[in-house]
Amino acid sequence: MFYTQESQKIIISVKIMPNAGENAVKGVFVSAEQKEYLRIAITTVPEKGKANKDLIKFLSKKLDISKSQIEILSGETSHFKKIALDGKSQTDEIIKHLEEWSQI
Repeated sequence: MFYTQESQKIIISVKIMPNAGENAVKGVFVSAEQKEYLRIAITTVPEKGKANKDLIKFLSKKLDISKSQIEILSGETSHFKKIALDGKSQTDEIIKHLEEWSQI
């Protein structure tokens, strides 16, 4: 699974696809090591943190949480990232979205 829950935080593994035609969730990617990542296409180019900012903005909008509830834990300059989502009272709703996205 590409996400884990730790109390009110949800940690997701993401494979970002910058410079795409649209901002969209593109399903789940499985690496050669059998690790799962949520694939997310972002239209922004990966320079000076622009793609990371757009990724946070995209997740904020799609999950209906504030940008301050999203933190990139690792992979700032990589296509592969670990992201913490502070679910607060919305943890169940966030997990519902993640489950739906895993079916794409």
